[in-house]
Amino acid sequence: GADPNVISADGQDDAFSLACKTMTIDFVQELAAKVPRRLLTGSRQTTGGLRKEVSSIDVSISPMEQAYRYNSRDGVTIVKFLVIEGAPVRTSDFEFAYDRQRSVALCRKVRMLHAWALDELKVRTGAEARRLREAAAVWGQLDAEQVQREAHLPSLDRDFNQLE
Repeated sequence: GADPNVISADGQDDAFSLACKTMTIDFVQELAAKVPRRLLTGSRQTTGGLRKEVSSIDVSISPMEQAYRYNSRDGVTIVKFLVIEGAPVRTSDFEFAYDRQRSVALCRKVRMLHAWALDELKVRTGAEARRLREAAAVWGQLDAEQVQREAHLPSLDRDFNQLE
């Protein structure tokens, strides 16, 4: 079969990260068993305009962010899988979109993930519980920040009525 360690021609993404973006959870789990662990926790290439190399792999968007932002079918399930497998939950992977409608959809995913992490904490122990606590803290903070932002935005109906 194909080499799962291969990086795209532009050097931006690896096969695992791209699978998280577009494929099913079953495919991602199967591929995860074949790739080095460092690919599961890939990090962003750019932060404030600076390139960063993590674990000797240079990726533009982490697998977790690929799943969260772009995989509308299994993205939330893939994020859950990655957390349980040990991928760190970084605030930067869950930033909301500037487009308000897309931001609401992403916020809904964060709320679902936060609720899931809190539920899982009731039955998980050890390293998994620690990762879930860290994830719940990140997702809870992001949700609170989004609620605060929404409170300061005028409603879309009001904005439309002002144009008339």
